[in-house]
Amino acid sequence: MAHGVLKAPPPPQTLRERARLTLQHLKYLPRTFALVRESSPAFAAGLIVLLLGQAALPAAMAWVGKLIVDAVVAAAKTGDAAQRWQVLRLVGLEAGLMAASMAMSRGQSLLRDLMRASLGNHVNTLILEKAATLELRHFEDADFYDKMQNARREASLRPLSMALETASLIAANSPFGVWMTKEVMWSNLEVSSLQAAIDLENRNQILASTTGDMREAVEAFLEKRPPNFENR
Repeated sequence: MAHGVLKAPPPPQTLRERARLTLQHLKYLPRTFALVRESSPAFAAGLIVLLLGQAALPAAMAWVGKLIVDAVVAAAKTGDAAQRWQVLRLVGLEAGLMAASMAMSRGQSLLRDLMRASLGNHVNTLILEKAATLELRHFEDADFYDKMQNARREASLRPLSMALETASLIAANSPFGVWMTKEVMWSNLEVSSLQAAIDLENRNQILASTTGDMREAVEAFLEKRPPNFENR
C-alpha cells in the first residue's frame, strides 16, 4: 500500500460500524484536516469537489434514465419526431454523465497521488523541524526514535487515509441530508438566538423526513443492509 495508489476505503456497511468509525475519527479530525489544508489546499478543495460530484452523479444518472424511459414511451405512443429527438438528447446526456463519472474517478486518483506526495513532504518537514529542536538523549531513546521513524514512514498515508475515510462516511449519507446539514451549519453562524437555530433545525428535519431517501434509510435499517440513496 505504501508504494501503490492510495484508494478511498469502502464505506462502512452497517450503522453500528459507521457510528464506531465516526467516533474514532472525531478525536483526530481537526489536526488531520489542518495538515491536509496546510500541505495542499488546492488539491484538498479539488478532491472534495470531485467526491461530492461523484456522490451526486448516481442519482442524476438514475433520474435521466427515468426520463429516457418516459420519453421512449411517449415517442412510441405519438410517433412524433420531436419526441424521438428528445430521446436521443437524453441518451446523449446519460452518456455525458457516464463520461463525467469516469473523468471524476480518474481525477480523484490523480489528486490522491499529488496530495500524498505533498502531504508526505509537509509532514516530513515538520518532523525534521521538530528533530532539530531535540537533544541527543532523545535520539538515544529507542522508543522515541521508533516513533519518529514510524511517523516519517506513514507521513504520506495516515492523514490522507483518515481524511478519505471521513469523506466516505459523509458521502455514504443522503445527499439531501448532507446538503441540509451544511446549510444549517453555515446559517447558525448568523442566527439571532438559540431558538432561531432550533427552529431552523426542526424545519430541515421535517423536510428531510418527507424524502424518498428517508424511507430508504428506514427500510435499509430494518433489513440490515446498506442504504441506496438516490437524492429523491
